[in-house]
Order: sequence, then C-alpha cells, then structure tokens
Amino acid sequence: MLQDLKEAATLPEKETGRNNSWISQETWRLIDRKASARRSANREQLMPLKVLVRRALKRDRIAGANAAAVEAQAHLEAGDIWKAFGSIKGWYREAGPQPIKPSRKDIEVTQLEQAALHAPRETPHDPIPVHIEPFAVDDGPPTEEEVAEAVRKLKNRKAAGVTGIKAEH
Repeated sequence: MLQDLKEAATLPEKETGRNNSWISQETWRLIDRKASARRSANREQLMPLKVLVRRALKRDRIAGANAAAVEAQAHLEAGDIWKAFGSIKGWYREAGPQPIKPSRKDIEVTQLEQAALHAPRETPHDPIPVHIEPFAVDDGPPTEEEVAEAVRKLKNRKAAGVTGIKAEH
C-alpha cells in the first residue's frame, strides 16, 4: 500500500516541446552541443556541429515522411481513404513548401522602392482647380432640433445595435 501511495504521489513529467517534436532526441543533443559551442565561442567545434545538425534534421524529416507514408498505407489497407488523406495532409502541412525568406539585399531594395514610391514629387500638370468657396463648419455638439430630426429619419422595427437601443426607444 505504501508503494501504491508513492507511485500515486509522483507527478508525471511535464511534456516539453522536445518530447512532442518531430526532431529526435539525438538531434536535440547535437543542437544543445552546438548551442554550448556557440556560447563558448568555440569555432573549431561549431562548424562540424553545424553540418551534423543539418544532416540529423534531414534524417528526421525523412523519418517523419516515412512514418506518414506507413500510417497512410495502413489506413488505405483498412479501406479508410479519409484517414489516409488526413495523415498525408497533416504531414504535408508541416513539411510542405515554405516561402523563401528574402535576403537583406532584397529587403533593402524593397525599402528603397517603397520610399521612392511614397516620396513627394512635383506634378507635371497644373494643379486641380477647386471651384468651391470654403465655409465654416459647426463642429460643436448637436442641438436638440438636430437630434430630433436625426431620430425622425431612423427606420422603425430594425435590429438593435451593440447598445441594444432601437429607433422606437
């Protein structure tokens, strides 16, 4: 009974992103070694680890694709086309093509183009003629007569807005 209580009292380990990830534990160890080499500025270890991490990630991607293929094949053999499609669709969503990230040069070119597009420039033609006379606009609070006129123009039997107030109110 004491053993059962000890087992019940121990909390299960919290699953981290590493445990649920498509990346294998061996690849995570390589990534950790690379991070420690980077922190310690050990360039001699960093370059080979970079290559090893890239290869390990490629192996993990291939393993994920193979696992999705095996799962889809099992669903197809069971006659469940939708589940087979779902397993391949889920894998493709994660491993499918991603847009290429722009280089710094591309970003600079885009910024220069945008700046040139929005830069003020002189128009080659005459300015657009304005045929109205400016007049003063009263921006003060509305009078009771203006509010009454606006309420009279509202349509009855319409749904209330966010406030819950209808025109009938």
